[in-house]
Amino acid sequence: MNPAGRKWLPTLIVLAIFLFPILFIHPKTYITLTISGLAMGMLLFLVSSGFSLIFGFLSVLNLAHGALFTWGAYIGFTSFTLINKWTGWGGPDSVFSNIVIFLLALIIAGLLVSLLGIITERLVIRPVYGSHLFQIFITVGAMIVME
Repeated sequence: MNPAGRKWLPTLIVLAIFLFPILFIHPKTYITLTISGLAMGMLLFLVSSGFSLIFGFLSVLNLAHGALFTWGAYIGFTSFTLINKWTGWGGPDSVFSNIVIFLLALIIAGLLVSLLGIITERLVIRPVYGSHLFQIFITVGAMIVME
């Protein structure tokens, strides 16, 4: 094979790996699983990039970061559900109302999780600045308590 053909070989292999399952499963199932896998990958990226930023900027090994992320999702979902129940705005045919409710729930979740993060930093993490081993222990404990 000439060098120009080898240039495309990795791309063809990746395409073959992604398209091979279509021969054996229904395309609708394949699309659903592909989108689900991409969404999970994006969530893992968000959590891991947050962990990297916290460690890079603050030199703090905050292993409770994932628990705070989970609390944000829970508070956001609960806020969305309660606002929808109280106002009756949302519905399957009301896109604009659902977007407004989602944005309100996003703001509420962001504020409450920020408050929880500030409390966690002040009470739990600040006393162990500089000691990475104690940071790991204390944030794993905080993660267990938050879950």
